[in-house]
Amino acid sequence: MKPQYIILMTLFCLIGSFVSRAQEQDEQAGEILDQFVQKTQKSDGFESAYLFTVIDLKEDAQSSSEGRFFMKGEKYIVKSEQMDIYYDGMTLWNFLPDVNEVNISIPESSDDQTSYFDNPTRLFSIYKDDFFFSYIGEDVRKTKPVHVLDLYPKQLDKSFSRIRLAIEKESFRLFSAQIFSKDGVHYLLEITSIKTQPLDDSFFRFDASQYPGVEVIDLR
Repeated sequence: MKPQYIILMTLFCLIGSFVSRAQEQDEQAGEILDQFVQKTQKSDGFESAYLFTVIDLKEDAQSSSEGRFFMKGEKYIVKSEQMDIYYDGMTLWNFLPDVNEVNISIPESSDDQTSYFDNPTRLFSIYKDDFFFSYIGEDVRKTKPVHVLDLYPKQLDKSFSRIRLAIEKESFRLFSAQIFSKDGVHYLLEITSIKTQPLDDSFFRFDASQYPGVEVIDLR
């Protein structure tokens, strides 16, 4: 799975699912997350631009790419340099523009506790039970005051040690999300712009008629 897909799916489940559990674990973190999620879910849709950076500490190297995502409730579209991902709450489309191919699937529920980032259906519930939350403190990122929070997996055999969120202090919008992998690679997602806009449910369904000659691989 592409690193961009992993970190963006992580972002989506954070936006959509974990507030009630966070309030039980860390009151201050829960209050901030509550404001964050309420602000996000009030809109009928929003569009964000992002910068995604892969930082390899062992090789002392990093690479970056840009993209956009759209979201409304549990529905989303991710547009990256490698692929476009559509999810309408039931069906998942993975479109590869370089080869003009789209794969269609319906994510299935899984009891596999290692599949956090493989199944969008699981992503909107898994964080309710499987993470501890902690408020780290205030910081300034690119002149913006932010709240910093860490999420730690309860099961220590995961491939990552924690996820760090920076949430803007005044607007309660997400500034960045970072995954700290145990293999020495960090994945950093920074939100560079965001705007709310009404999005119809049909917007989140891939329309093959708009891509002449597209090869459709239906895995349902």
